[in-house]
Amino acid sequence: LKGKKVYVKKQGIAYQSHKDSASKTLFLKYQEYQATLEHWGMEVIEDIFEMVGKKKREFLPSCEEYLDFTRCRLLQESDLIKVRGMGRGILLGMETIITPLAQDYINNHNLSVRRQQR
Repeated sequence: LKGKKVYVKKQGIAYQSHKDSASKTLFLKYQEYQATLEHWGMEVIEDIFEMVGKKKREFLPSCEEYLDFTRCRLLQESDLIKVRGMGRGILLGMETIITPLAQDYINNHNLSVRRQQR
């Protein structure tokens, strides 16, 4: 995977939901494929907060909840839709790029944006 971190949501791994009905040989083969991908650097996560980090309240006013996207290099609208209604603002890294659709989403939902300080 050339040193890039790849995350996969556990619920998105479709073969696991067919454990009882799939042939044992096929199911084991898929498990081997998953283990190989994990060995190469893929990480299976439960939800998006494992990827972007937990909410950080120590830097922010207590009256607002900010979602921490400081580890994201590119903020997309789909990232914001996944966490809809979980916060009133977002915390971004100094180098994070916001796509035009993400900017529209931020404006339409009146989210406040803060950049991480160096």
